[in-house]
Amino acid sequence: MSVFELNIPSRTIVGLNVVNRLPEIIQDFGERVMIVTSDVMSENGAARRIQSLAQSKAHGVIMFDDIKPESGSDTVDEGVLLARESRTNVIIGFGGMNTINIAKAIAFIAGNDGYIADYFAGRTAKRKKIAYIEIPSTHGICYGLIDSFFVRDVDENVRKEYRSRFNFADVVLVDPRFTSTLAPKFVVAIGLEVISHACEAYLSKAASILTESYIGNAIELIYPNLKQAILDPENMITRQSLATGAIFTSIALNSSRPGTAFALAMSLATSLGLYRGLASGLLLPHVMEFNLTASPNKYVRIARSCGEDVHDISVVEAAIKAVEAVRKLLFDLNVPQRLKSFEMEPEKFDDVVRDARTFDFLSVLPRSVTYDDLLNILNAAY
Repeated sequence: MSVFELNIPSRTIVGLNVVNRLPEIIQDFGERVMIVTSDVMSENGAARRIQSLAQSKAHGVIMFDDIKPESGSDTVDEGVLLARESRTNVIIGFGGMNTINIAKAIAFIAGNDGYIADYFAGRTAKRKKIAYIEIPSTHGICYGLIDSFFVRDVDENVRKEYRSRFNFADVVLVDPRFTSTLAPKFVVAIGLEVISHACEAYLSKAASILTESYIGNAIELIYPNLKQAILDPENMITRQSLATGAIFTSIALNSSRPGTAFALAMSLATSLGLYRGLASGLLLPHVMEFNLTASPNKYVRIARSCGEDVHDISVVEAAIKAVEAVRKLLFDLNVPQRLKSFEMEPEKFDDVVRDARTFDFLSVLPRSVTYDDLLNILNAAY
């Protein structure tokens, strides 16, 4: 059997109202707290709840609450400077994907030396000195459970990844109740992105028997519950199933790594403004078709996890059912299945592919991709 490594150092707590345990958790790490959150979380009052809970135990709480979807490396440097000047010893990241990646980067870099450009340029760091507590506001990937952060480099307008074995959250608090205020379109997009991550992590050359087990359960939790979350938005059992599926996927991603759909979706989001989750879901069946011949046996498990009957049919037929199950989910959720629906210019696909090829996780794809392969996937999806 091949060698694999699984590192899950973060304490993870999942369930309704677990956010109320924040004060006791803060006590374990320090008393000078900085909350990194978005302007949306501040405006809707959710961040005030986090602030109130933190203030019950901390001697001082700083709100760094102007994170926007387009925020990037300059915002990280601003937060790093603030954390150092205030001698912060606990950083809480509260929000969606961009917010928690920025919060995680601030916690990691502020406890070491330099600024984010240094780390993008190859600088390494020792164990961070500032505790990081992550509270996702969505049912998406928990980046605190992954050894990397993804932040847009504002100078090059490209989202970059930085990895370190010390780059984990100390605690991840997943409270499904925070997701109940998400608009349906975001519930769909975020759920599709997690399914895309799950499928690609499962097919990755870096996958192991442990990560494959996590992924199989993740798809079984997310696939049937995503549509139900739209039909019954107040059903917290459904919401917790989605959040748990995202946690399983996050743990698997840490060693299996993301794939082609994610790389292209990140680039589409940064370059052309397409929402990343929608792009991931829309591209997934096209990427699965491209990879089908590389590992058809794995598609059987994906099809089964999506509820497809794969008895008494060939491996290839079952693999095709897996791809069609994803397409059926997109159809059931009323998601456009063509990039042309978003009025983007295919002439810019060259730039998208160029940026997507910068991610080093493309080295563990089930089937290697060339520049032309990625361009063909985009054109097929157009």
